[in-house]
Amino acid sequence: MTELNFDDLLELQSVDLERDAIRHEMHEISNSADVKELESKLNRVSADAVELKSNHDLLALKIEQIEISSMKIKSKIDELNDRLYKQEGLGSKDLQVVAKEVEHQKVLLGGLEDEELNLLDQFEALQKILADNQDNKRVIMDQLNSIKRNLSEQLEKLTSSLDELNRKYASMEQNIDHDILETYLKLRGSGKQVAVGKLITNKCTGCSVDIAQAEVNRIKTAKDQLNFCEQCGCILAF
Repeated sequence: MTELNFDDLLELQSVDLERDAIRHEMHEISNSADVKELESKLNRVSADAVELKSNHDLLALKIEQIEISSMKIKSKIDELNDRLYKQEGLGSKDLQVVAKEVEHQKVLLGGLEDEELNLLDQFEALQKILADNQDNKRVIMDQLNSIKRNLSEQLEKLTSSLDELNRKYASMEQNIDHDILETYLKLRGSGKQVAVGKLITNKCTGCSVDIAQAEVNRIKTAKDQLNFCEQCGCILAF
């Protein structure tokens, strides 16, 4: 076997590391903490909106029921006052009973009116809270959409860069010995990011560990075969 040349393999690894960096960045973008935080906020605000709307509708129903009851009482008071005014078929005691009933109905009406005023105050306050909730929701959605558009643009650029590197990688593979490439790919496939380290001044650049001089001498005399770092296992290029 002739002396091995690792320049192409080192360049291939350089491209591989660039691809790793881009894939990592794409993964980070796809799992953006900012997006997750805003989506969580949006979910909470939306859940609050559902509860607020439910309370809003319940108050509206109570106010409507009070208004119906008030109308009935007013109608009854008008009827009783009409009887007092006409005094048809009513004795003195009957008139007293009717008059007393009028006062009782007025008390009931006053209580309902007070309750309605209280509910109207709550209703108005709740409407403001609902409006603030919707404003907050719009702000969050605008922020979320803006971030997503920005991230989408970044992903598009990274995807384009990755495609270009993939084409370059495929072309470079053709220039590397099949057995050496297979060994390199196995090391990469085992989870080793740096599969090729340069031997520089008795040090492996893959792990930055010093290699014994005797081993260095052996490697330098075995230029026609693959040599591996005893510490990290990567291919040693020199």
